[in-house]
Amino acid sequence: MDESRVLARNVTNTRFANLPLEAVRAAELSLLDALGVMFAATGLTDACGPFLNLARTLGGRQDCLLLATGERVPAPLAALANGALAHAVDFEDTHDGAVLHPNAAVIPAALAVAQMSEATTGEDLLTAIAVGADLVCRLGLALQANPHDRGWYHPPMLGAFGAAAAAASLLRLTEEQTVAALSLAMSQSVLTAQFEDDAQSSIRAVRDGFAAQAGVVAALLARDSVNGFAQPLEGRAGWFAMYAEGRFDRDRIVKDIGQRFEGAFVSYKPWPSCRGTHPFIEAALELVRNDDLALDNVVGVELTANSLTRMLCEPFQQKQRPVAAIDAKFSIPFVTASAMVHRRVGLDSFSAERLADPLVLSLTERMSYKIDTGADFKAALSGTVSLATKDGRTRSVTVERPRGSVESPMTEADLLEKFCDCCGYHARPIARELARGIATTVLDIHAMKTLSPLWRAISPT
Repeated sequence: MDESRVLARNVTNTRFANLPLEAVRAAELSLLDALGVMFAATGLTDACGPFLNLARTLGGRQDCLLLATGERVPAPLAALANGALAHAVDFEDTHDGAVLHPNAAVIPAALAVAQMSEATTGEDLLTAIAVGADLVCRLGLALQANPHDRGWYHPPMLGAFGAAAAAASLLRLTEEQTVAALSLAMSQSVLTAQFEDDAQSSIRAVRDGFAAQAGVVAALLARDSVNGFAQPLEGRAGWFAMYAEGRFDRDRIVKDIGQRFEGAFVSYKPWPSCRGTHPFIEAALELVRNDDLALDNVVGVELTANSLTRMLCEPFQQKQRPVAAIDAKFSIPFVTASAMVHRRVGLDSFSAERLADPLVLSLTERMSYKIDTGADFKAALSGTVSLATKDGRTRSVTVERPRGSVESPMTEADLLEKFCDCCGYHARPIARELARGIATTVLDIHAMKTLSPLWRAISPT
């Protein structure tokens, strides 16, 4: 019953010299990926605007960049506004085994706190990202009961712990202070799954802003001697007891801690939609790769999902005709049809015009689904798309561990191309040549004795 302290000790003791090379490189690539995704969100999502406006209106210390405008605001407000961008286009990295987005709250929080001190180095920032992502993933991997079954939406809740850990690392908190920061983060971060029942809700898109801000506030309060409680995770009324029926695997939290950093095993997204839709996108693209397939000859498409991806199919009629971009990104029928009709899925695939595309909607109407109930909520990421044609032919493709995973990774060149594409969607579009220069700066961060070159590179002009 000391999991909180073990995790806090790892945050406190880990320095750049302790990180394996793969953890360092993953932190750099995840930072590049996250910045690109947040840049794209500034120009693509209206839901993030109020967060930006709030940060600008409240003002205060001009410590930290707003990625949308280049203005500077206090760290908690920067974490809130930039964090709201992190998941808004659903293109950020994932940990497929832990079933969450480890860096969505961690990186906005780390960027905010890193800008509070001119003495922060590139090594410091990468270390904070590595320990924060590792903590989030370990908590997700340890779950043995799905909080979603009880109405809770846990990925950003766990993300708040990671944000607090990253901030604690940068602030050089003690072990005791870091435990306090974890408990203070828990005190601020609760999210129910009610937004899944409300097509008008923007909470799904902006959720990680709250988690990032909670982590920054928690660490700053802990630094100033605000006491938390001793067992925020494993205690009688700790996080696992309250949200997961007390069911968790301690070994998944503590095994190889300080040696294996789970952030090195994330998947990067080739398509801007929920990771659970990716097996279906890949299968759909494989099915239409043969040019002799005419979609008007298709009489039916069956989608086989599992317990993990069931929520992306139900309620099915709603998923067949999503009304907003964020809903479409969480719809297996929509993204599958979009991939089959347009033979690609990109950031422009979720515009209002595309949501009303008659060819896509005609195909979703010919779809059905079934659930493989033998898999639990942490089943291996997989999906099957089967189609039948008027001439009696049938085709089926199953994809397990889709592109972007550790087993089928995107290359650094792929990630650079993705970053440049995202930059083109910034509210102040960034030319490809300039985007490549920004990427070079980000990927050289480990050598920076001061982060001034990074702040200059990512500040909109």
